[in-house]
Amino acid sequence: MATVILALLAIKCPTLPRCDVPSLCDYRKKLSPCRFVAKARKRPMKMGIIKFICQILSSNQKKNRLMKQPTKWFVSALAIASGLVMVNSSQAQPVTGTPYLSNINPANAFFSGYWNTPLATITSTPTGLEFNAPGGSGSFSTMYYPLPASQQTPLNPLDTQVTFNFMWNSGNAVAGVNVLFALDDSMGGVNYYGTGYNIPSPGLNSYTFALQVPNQANVAAGAIINGINFQIDPANVSGNYDITYSSLTLSQVPEPTTLVLVGLGSVGLLAFRRRK
Repeated sequence: MATVILALLAIKCPTLPRCDVPSLCDYRKKLSPCRFVAKARKRPMKMGIIKFICQILSSNQKKNRLMKQPTKWFVSALAIASGLVMVNSSQAQPVTGTPYLSNINPANAFFSGYWNTPLATITSTPTGLEFNAPGGSGSFSTMYYPLPASQQTPLNPLDTQVTFNFMWNSGNAVAGVNVLFALDDSMGGVNYYGTGYNIPSPGLNSYTFALQVPNQANVAAGAIINGINFQIDPANVSGNYDITYSSLTLSQVPEPTTLVLVGLGSVGLLAFRRRK
């Protein structure tokens, strides 16, 4: 009702300055003058109060417009920081030169344990190297693959971590299964990395490890990876299991300043949304 009265007064009273609040102007087409207009003309004090309220409403509209500008700045900062993170991610180097370990030829690898028996089926697929083999006691198995020159990939000397992805396609793991790999670098460094005895989740399992010494020091000095070793201890698997070794990529840890920019941008956006 108070808004309606203000709208009528703004229309009828010649001494009342025009209010630039859009919502008040909408009433002009819907309402006709009423008795409050006549009373307001006879009461200067009431007119002063109405002017004051109208100015406050107009001021709030201007503040809302001004608040949009800092919000745009935070959006821009957040976009820039996110772009830097994506650039860092795009600089990851696959160990065999392809996003998936799909270019490994099992005929050029060396196997031991159950992987070296007719009981195992090893297949190169578009998403990696797939193993189907028996689990249970004594089923620890390994594979060594020397990378041919065509698959040896130049690395970034700033690389400090390796990301390992595998797919657990099937297998009744009644307890933990340790899935491991090793990186052999061209300067003679060999380091093993393992998931520990965890029960694999169906589908994708992803682990990121900090590069160990000597791998990290040799990569920083210009070494490349020229051999990989896959291992598994499926003693706690009842029956056969099926696993795909999907990818191995080296990358650098995102710079702290980039992460700070992302954090500040996100916090700033939340703060301004609450104030609005």
